[in-house]
Amino acid sequence: MKKIFGLILAFSLSISPVLAETCNVQSHFTPREKMQGFIIQELQHAKTSIHASLYGVTNQPIVNTLIALKKANPNLDIQVCLDNRQSRVRGSQVKALADAGIKVYIKKSVLLDHDKYVVIDSTEVITGSWNWSYSAEHQNNVDTFITNCATDSEYKKYEDDFVFIRDTMSSPYVGQ
Repeated sequence: MKKIFGLILAFSLSISPVLAETCNVQSHFTPREKMQGFIIQELQHAKTSIHASLYGVTNQPIVNTLIALKKANPNLDIQVCLDNRQSRVRGSQVKALADAGIKVYIKKSVLLDHDKYVVIDSTEVITGSWNWSYSAEHQNNVDTFITNCATDSEYKKYEDDFVFIRDTMSSPYVGQ
């Protein structure tokens, strides 16, 4: 019995560093930290999908990253749902995203949609109060949480919410 316990203990200790390396949790706060770099770094790891439900997108470096990712991998499923009013503000990058082949959906509701989350490859979530905007990077006091440690059911909640927003509350962007 001691021998079996010893083997189990040795095995558990040998795989614990592997498990620790696969779980990553990050908390970031602007303006002390520059969020855009963290977001770009995580987006660049995407292999199959990027699904984002956002208030708006005016951050040019992040838009450039999404466009470059789509160009480098046309099969990468990039979909973005955006707030109705924010999609029309000066500096909005909706047209640039759509022109690059990224599926953009505009939320139909006139109610403010303040979501700010991204699901990458159904295994990582980025969420918090950080808008994908110049102001969020340079002027606002906001937080962002990045994790790949959630359970499958937690990721599924984000994916399910994204699909719900896309399919029942949004319309495909058709240009303006």
